[in-house]
Amino acid sequence: MTLARKHGANSARLWDVYFLMFSNLMECLWDDYVKPLGGARNRKDIEQEFGPDLDAIHELCDSMILYRERIERVRNEKCLRREPGGRKIPIGSFHSVLGPVNWQRYAIAVQTRQVNVERAVLGHMDHHVPEIHVQPPLGHI
Repeated sequence: MTLARKHGANSARLWDVYFLMFSNLMECLWDDYVKPLGGARNRKDIEQEFGPDLDAIHELCDSMILYRERIERVRNEKCLRREPGGRKIPIGSFHSVLGPVNWQRYAIAVQTRQVNVERAVLGHMDHHVPEIHVQPPLGHI
C-alpha cells in the first residue's frame, strides 16, 4: 500500500469515528431520552423543555449531513492518484461511512432521529432536512 493510500485509509477511519460519535449522540438523544420522555410527559412540557434547543439541534444535524459534500469536493479535486497514462482518479472512501451506500444508510438514520425529535417536541414537522446527495465516486460506473 502506498503512503498516500495509507494516509487515505487512516483518514477514513478517523471520519468513521467522528460520524459514529455523532450518530451515537443522536441515538442517545432520541432513543434514550426524548422518546421515553414522550410516554411520561405531555408534549407541551417537552416543547417547553426542548423547544429553545430545537434550532441548534437542526443546525448541528444539517451541518453533519452536509459536511460529506465538502469532504467529497476536496477528495474529488485534491486527493487524486495518477493512473498509468496520466489519468487522475480520486482516492476511494475505503469502505468508510463516507462511501455512497454507507452514507445513505447513515444519513437516513440521523435524519430519521432528527425528524422524530422535532415531532415529539412540536407535534409536527416544520424543519426541512437537507437532501442526501450520494453519487458514485468519479471514475467509477
